[in-house]
Amino acid sequence: MQKSATTSQVSRRAFISKTLLGSAGLICASASQSQAFLGFSNAGQTLPQEWVDQQSKETLKYANYINKKVGLNRISIPNFIESHFKSRRSVSNHIPPTYLWKNIVDNLAVIDKLAEQLNCTPFIVSAYRDPEYNRTCFGASSKSYHLQNQALDVKFPGHSTWKVASYAKKLRRDGWFKGGIGIYSSFVHIDTRGYDANWVKR
Repeated sequence: MQKSATTSQVSRRAFISKTLLGSAGLICASASQSQAFLGFSNAGQTLPQEWVDQQSKETLKYANYINKKVGLNRISIPNFIESHFKSRRSVSNHIPPTYLWKNIVDNLAVIDKLAEQLNCTPFIVSAYRDPEYNRTCFGASSKSYHLQNQALDVKFPGHSTWKVASYAKKLRRDGWFKGGIGIYSSFVHIDTRGYDANWVKR
């Protein structure tokens, strides 16, 4: 990629950001703070306590990794992390395995740049999907780039999906990335598969 975003963004939730960004740039949190960060107190966000206990440390490591690898002006790291924690048909999603972490870096930089151009704070709907969880998602491809941590479904408040896709295609032409751009009814899918693709699903 030819360019990169700069400067970390302050979290959209002050109490959550305290678990992410310390004065030394390290993430430290107790088990209860970790659970609060993951958003399980929000309506509809519940996962088994033992799962939270097993995953919370890795989740905080992942947030710290993203904070160090990508300077974000517009994307909220808490929103990005929270987008992984969803359940469908009793199947729970989670953050990607460590060896896939690097795959999302370029994608986040593209979304952040796009949000700067549109002058808004993006809302990430979906990021990495565990294979089992992906099978519960209606219409999801068995070869989805979400499985490789190379795709993001994103909403850009105040902007139509068609406008967002148009801006994304310009970024792609300008050499920011090679990948897919999908237009859906309420969000835009952007991935970094390495070759260009376009589609519309309403």
